[in-house]
Parts: sequence; structure tokens; C-alpha cells
Amino acid sequence: DALLFRMLEEADVLDPTPDVHALFVYYDAVYFGSSLGAVSVEWSKRMTLCAGLCCMDKAGGIRIKLSEPLLKLRPRSDLLSTLVHEMIHAYLFLGHHPRDRGDHGEHFQRFMNVINEREKGVVHVTIYHSFIDEVNLYRVHWWQCERCRRVIKRGMNRAPAPHDPWWGEHVMTCGGSFTKIREPEGYQSKKNRKGAAKGKSDPAVSTTTTTTTTTGT
Repeated sequence: DALLFRMLEEADVLDPTPDVHALFVYYDAVYFGSSLGAVSVEWSKRMTLCAGLCCMDKAGGIRIKLSEPLLKLRPRSDLLSTLVHEMIHAYLFLGHHPRDRGDHGEHFQRFMNVINEREKGVVHVTIYHSFIDEVNLYRVHWWQCERCRRVIKRGMNRAPAPHDPWWGEHVMTCGGSFTKIREPEGYQSKKNRKGAAKGKSDPAVSTTTTTTTTTGT
């Protein structure tokens, strides 16, 4: 086991950005009978709440998305474990066990246990990805309730609103309003610069503004 861990550490140094597509093809051949050829794998720069995601689009296509912000902070073993976790979901999505395809039930855990036994020290698939420190690192937008002092932290500038699942309970038990209390340094000025640049480069925006001004006059 010590030798395997040392080899993984050396691999991280020699190749800090491994080819996930090559890894996908390898594990597909070893554990899934090369049945995942129609599944796509891609990095996501926007995913900051979960390390990996397997989803099916309206056309029936299956995609595995890996969080670049979270996984770039983790050792290679976590990348491998996340990738294989989502590959199990993809295999179940393809209809091999449709009742279990969106969950971590019996069939998922059977695959997980077999792979963990064979890949000791290299891949350790878990039911949930628990990269708490990394997730919190990207939660840079904070809002606080003026009454109960509850703090909501998010990776994007999206204020608490009625579509949040906990909103109804908050309204009933507290009813206070949320005020933004933290954001990345220089965020608003950067946002304003982007808005100004867009206004200059977008003829439709300029035309609308001019027309409105003329009408007002």
C-alpha cells in the first residue's frame, strides 16, 4: 500500500493534469466491458458544489462532468475515485439496472465494492463526495438574515429567494430579509466594467438607449 501511495504521489508531480478521457477508456474496458463509448466526459469550470455529476439530456445523451475547481486541489486518487463513481452512474443510466440508475442503491454499491476491492490503494469509490474544505473555499458570496442572523454562502452571486427549498420555512419561522455581507474583493467594479463594455459593444443596447432618450426629450 505504501508503494502504491508513493507511486500516486509521484504521478501527481509528473503529470498534475492527467488525461481524463484516457482514464475513462481504461476503466470502461476493465470494469464496464467497454459499454460506455457513447458517454462523454468533460471538465466543468463552474461546478463548485460537487466534484462530479452524471446527467442525461433530453435527447438521451449521457454526460459525465468533473469539477475542475474542486478536483485540481485534490490528489490524483480523488480524481480517479470521482470519475469511476460517475461511470457507475452512467452504466446504470444506460438501462442495465434502470431502477437503480439515479441512486446509490444495491447495484451501485455492488459495483462500488467490487472496484474498491480490486483497486485497493488506487481507487476508493464512496457514495458521497465529501470535499467540504474545497467547496467552502469557493463559497465567496455571503448573505445574512437581519433578524435570525442565518448566513447563506454560495459560489455564485445568487441571492436567497423564494425558489430556494428552505425559503418557505424561513418566512414562517423568521421572516427576516437577507443582506449581502461578503463578496470577492473588487467584484462589483469588475461587474460594472463588464456591463459597460457590453453596452459599448452591443449596437442593440446603444440604439435602445438613444431611442429612449430621444422619446423622453
